[in-house]
Amino acid sequence: MQSVDLYGSRTWKSPAYIHPQQPLNFTFQDREYQPQANGSVFFQIGAFDEETAAVPIDSQRRFTFQSNRAEDQPVILPWGFGQKAKDESVTGNYGGETDPDIVEKPEPEQPEIRESYLLMNIITSVVLPARTPLELPSLEISLDIDSFSWSFTGQLWGASNIALVEPDENGPKQIEVDINGWKWIFIIERYSTNRRFGDERYTLYGSSRTQLLAAPYAPQRSKSNSANLNAKQAITEELANTGFTATYPDLNDYSTPDWIMPGGSFSYQNQTAMQVVAKIATTAGSVIIPSRDNDQVSIQPRYPASPWHWNTATMDKIVPASMVISLSANWRPEQAYNAVYVSGTNAGVAVNVKRTGSSGNNPAPDILEDWLTETQVNTERGRNELAKGGNQSITTIELPLTDTNTAPGLIEPGMLVEVQDITGDWQALCLATSISASSVGNVVQSVDLERHY
Repeated sequence: MQSVDLYGSRTWKSPAYIHPQQPLNFTFQDREYQPQANGSVFFQIGAFDEETAAVPIDSQRRFTFQSNRAEDQPVILPWGFGQKAKDESVTGNYGGETDPDIVEKPEPEQPEIRESYLLMNIITSVVLPARTPLELPSLEISLDIDSFSWSFTGQLWGASNIALVEPDENGPKQIEVDINGWKWIFIIERYSTNRRFGDERYTLYGSSRTQLLAAPYAPQRSKSNSANLNAKQAITEELANTGFTATYPDLNDYSTPDWIMPGGSFSYQNQTAMQVVAKIATTAGSVIIPSRDNDQVSIQPRYPASPWHWNTATMDKIVPASMVISLSANWRPEQAYNAVYVSGTNAGVAVNVKRTGSSGNNPAPDILEDWLTETQVNTERGRNELAKGGNQSITTIELPLTDTNTAPGLIEPGMLVEVQDITGDWQALCLATSISASSVGNVVQSVDLERHY
């Protein structure tokens, strides 16, 4: 047994004539060579190869072995608007880079302060889609910050009028109410009656169209995600094929964040679309403000600006003392927490949110929820929780509902309001709005304000 030459060169020798040495010399001539039959010298034309070891082909290659490279690793990208990097050195025929247009929240319109106000209220109500006029001697429209639809209560006289709003084979009827240019569309869900001799009255109860996303109109569903899912993407999927859309106002100090919920963390059972959307909004510390006459919901932080910064924040409405019909306050002190622990359960992160400038020595109860899975949303949820505390009062003011072209107009829940009181200006968050109209054409807007001290 012999080993082959593992590292030798792989060469081939072609047969060739080797000129013999002494004692034999000869010269080729133009005749056929005839070897001698015998003699003292014999030779053969050709090369005689020495015996060499076999050389394997490609024996010089070397192979190393190591762990395989990981592929298809998940890359988590935040959902939201990107920021364009500005390159000062880039120039061209069309000019260089310019600063992006920054849209700032507009300042609220200052109402005209008068000694007296003369208002002519215009109230109309029609049945859709034929726009049949409907006589409502009195009505009330309301919304609070924790509701997802406007509520309607109206008085109706006569059996002929009730026939206009009774449900038919197409479902419940819809009405449009217009007060000084502010429009609402309501679904008449039910009514009650009180009949007496010569007096036949009905009370109508309705909700805005966002009620169609909740029971009993919307079906209940169950879902569980197997892949990563963005919160705003989840809301879009819940509103798919419903005709409704969601908006996220971003002109205030804070806006509703978007975050990624890992696979398996976003799940629910037997929930309507509105229940799911409301839970996502609540997880981020936001509220749902329904549209009055469109199929749209606005998802915004409960506190668009933190109460300790209201004196420098841009307000949505300004109410002068001359327009306040009445004012009442209910003192409601709350614990002034300065820290809160916000964490996910099965997945996510844990964040200890602390108010800037404080020691965090008075923590609020911990918040543990399944969909709190990223630092950004946990921080925003904690900020809104801390904003609820402190010395505060619920102040209710009554004022006229001016038309759409006259300040302050309609004050909706979620708006920041500055009241220019005779004792000094103060800021507050609108928690609820109620508009009442009587048969004599009197319209009063009642607003509940959360005022911090």
